[in-house]
Amino acid sequence: MKVEPVAGTAPFYGYGVINDNFNSDGAFVFPVPESSLGGRAGQTLPVLIESGNFRSELTVTNFSVLEKTLDFRFVADAVDSSDDTARFSLTLEAGERVILPDIVEQLRRRGVEGIGRADRAFMGALFATPAEGDMSGIVIGARTGSPDGRGGQYSLFYDGVPYGSAFNESAWIYGLQQNAENRSNLALVNQAISDTDWDTVERYGGLNAALKRINQLKNVHDSQVLPKLSHGKRTGCVSPHPNPRAVPIEWVKNISLSWWPFVVLRG
Repeated sequence: MKVEPVAGTAPFYGYGVINDNFNSDGAFVFPVPESSLGGRAGQTLPVLIESGNFRSELTVTNFSVLEKTLDFRFVADAVDSSDDTARFSLTLEAGERVILPDIVEQLRRRGVEGIGRADRAFMGALFATPAEGDMSGIVIGARTGSPDGRGGQYSLFYDGVPYGSAFNESAWIYGLQQNAENRSNLALVNQAISDTDWDTVERYGGLNAALKRINQLKNVHDSQVLPKLSHGKRTGCVSPHPNPRAVPIEWVKNISLSWWPFVVLRG
C-alpha cells in the first residue's frame, strides 16, 4: 500500500499492524520511504530463523513499474556450504508481492544447496541484490514468530536495511528489560566486506562486557543479554564500541553494522 498526500503540506506518518485473529497479537509494520531505496545496491534483512518453535516468513514487494530479479544470499552457520551461504533468486513482476511462509523450509523443498535437514538451528542474515539496476521499488521484510499453543502465534515484523544505511560508528539501544515477565535479546549483523572485531559492549555507566567476533556478513545473537552485561541490573541500554587495538583504524571507519533488540515475554 502506498500512502501519499493529495492536499496540504503538513508532514505525516503511517504504519500497519498484522493482527493475529486467535490471540490479538499485533506485529507493527514500519513505513518505508520511497526515497530510501533509490540508488541502493542491496538490502540486508537482519535475520531469518528456523529454530525450535520459531519460524520466519519472508515478504518481498516490487512496487516499481519494471520486472525485477533479485539474488539472495542466506548466511548462517547451519548452512552446509564452504562459505555458510545458501543462494537463491526471485523474479517479481511490476507491482507484485510475494509472501513466503516458513522460508527456510521452502528453500529446503526447492532444493536450495546448503539447506539440509530440519534438525539444525538456522539463524542468519539475508542479503539481497538486484540482478540489474538498483533496489528502487523493492521492499523486503520478514515476520518471525512462534505458536502460542492455542492456534495463534506471537510475532515480530522488521524490514530490510538498505546498503549504506547501517551504523558506521556507535548506536544506542534503549529499554532493555530482564525480570519475571520479560527478557532481552541482542543481535548484531556485520554488513562490512571485511571481518570485524566488535569485542566490547558498553552499558550505560561504563561497564564493559565481551562479545564474540562478528565475521563477515554474519550475525551474532545473544539471548538474555542484560544479566551478562550488568551483573544483576534489570534495565539498561547498550552501545557497541570497536576496539582499535584489534581492528585497524581504517576498518573502524568503514564498518557497517545493523543491530536490533528483542524484549521477549516469558510464558
